[in-house]
Amino acid sequence: MIQSEKHRQSGNIGHDGFTLVEILIALVLLGISIAVLAQLFSTNLRNIGKSQNYVPAIVLAEARMSEILAKDFLDEKKTTYKSDDGYLMEVSIIETMKEKFQHLPVKLMEIGLTVRWQMDQKEKTFTLRSYKTVRRSALPDEPEKKKEKKDDEQQPAEKK
Repeated sequence: MIQSEKHRQSGNIGHDGFTLVEILIALVLLGISIAVLAQLFSTNLRNIGKSQNYVPAIVLAEARMSEILAKDFLDEKKTTYKSDDGYLMEVSIIETMKEKFQHLPVKLMEIGLTVRWQMDQKEKTFTLRSYKTVRRSALPDEPEKKKEKKDDEQQPAEKK
């Protein structure tokens, strides 16, 4: 019995720690996970750098779009603005669906706003689109009706 206890003790000595193969496998797995995490962080940092140019463009576009939408009357036009930061803003206001709105007292205007800028030797763009109904200055039939009313008002004055 004494010999069997010594045999058990000597057999347990080799199983108390990790083998060299287990340590190598653990180091390989640790190295792979660190490489993956480093790649994720570098991708996120690159995206943060790119977004730093998009944020001012978006703020500029939203501010200009708010100014345009606040107006009561819009004319069809295309204009270009350049900001101090190097952003080029193109605004186009076009009347759309003329056939459907021709007999209504309002017209539908499509507002397109595109911001362009240079980043890393490439041109970047950001576009906003919106629609707004505005009062029509006069319906196509209205000038004739107004003219008829004026003629009716002038006739009694001539009879007197």
